[in-house]
Amino acid sequence: MEGEMRLYHWVMIVVVALWALSLVECHAKPGADWSQVDPEVREWIGSLVMPDRDPAYPVSCCGEADAYEADLGETDEAGHNYAIITGTRGNPLPVGTKLLVPPEKIQNRQGNPSGHVIVFTNENKNVFCFVPNGGM
Repeated sequence: MEGEMRLYHWVMIVVVALWALSLVECHAKPGADWSQVDPEVREWIGSLVMPDRDPAYPVSCCGEADAYEADLGETDEAGHNYAIITGTRGNPLPVGTKLLVPPEKIQNRQGNPSGHVIVFTNENKNVFCFVPNGGM
């Protein structure tokens, strides 16, 4: 009986841990008006994958509802880069929002046909991907 309780305890810990990790990932949702953007750019946005994940198991950067136009705005004394949102297309974070860009989130393997720096983030300002426009 005690062994079964320990097993149940560990199973519950794993289930809760997996659930908590799922909260960090992005989920498809409505939002952002990219309808006037070139269809090739829209397709590219949907094809982007997180650069810090195993390429054998790609994870999407999310989609249009999490994509913002931005500039690489600031670098602090410690060398941390910050993106400044310059276009929302109707997403909830306002223009001028400053986002910390972790180096492992810089996606420069899939090009950038948009003509803008693109940052994928959520309302909690977690950056999923940062796509430079011609490099950083």
